[in-house]
Amino acid sequence: MSVYVSQRSVSGQEFLKNATALVKYTIQKTKKFPKSMQFTFTNRLVNLSLDVHENVSRANSVYIYNRMPEEDFRFREMCLIKARSAIFSMSSLLTILFSMCMEGNNFLGDKKQTVSTFKEWARLLNYEAALLKGLIESDKKRYKRGKAQGKNPMPRNELIQAEEEASVEPLSEAILALQDDENEQES
Repeated sequence: MSVYVSQRSVSGQEFLKNATALVKYTIQKTKKFPKSMQFTFTNRLVNLSLDVHENVSRANSVYIYNRMPEEDFRFREMCLIKARSAIFSMSSLLTILFSMCMEGNNFLGDKKQTVSTFKEWARLLNYEAALLKGLIESDKKRYKRGKAQGKNPMPRNELIQAEEEASVEPLSEAILALQDDENEQES
């Protein structure tokens, strides 16, 4: 059974999908920029969109749980804040670029095409900023709820020890074991 569009909620991974779409769209559109704008706008826009994607990917790698160390929570929060900062920087660059295009330096085609290009960019940026704002707020609530339940965060050294015990053997040891097996089979 399908869910009506009006009753659907936002996916938990929507911020990653939108960040990927932002990078793809930015790269696709900046290919049309003239060489004279490569160092002033093109590289900066692409790098900022990649910063957004990189920071949301880093933040997504840190899962919030009850006994989470505060350092991990702060790292996740800082990554999301950096991503939002990159979005706002990108937005200001696009505002300058749009005004230049409307004043006559239009390299993206006619005005209608240019306006639709910048509208889509603005939609992607605004949607990503809203998703990240909501994610930051929900993360704070989840983290505070975990602390309010009386569950102390796991000390950092215990967490590292637990990760080491649960980790798989290093790749180099696995390769050496395979080489030993091959040597035994040959002899």
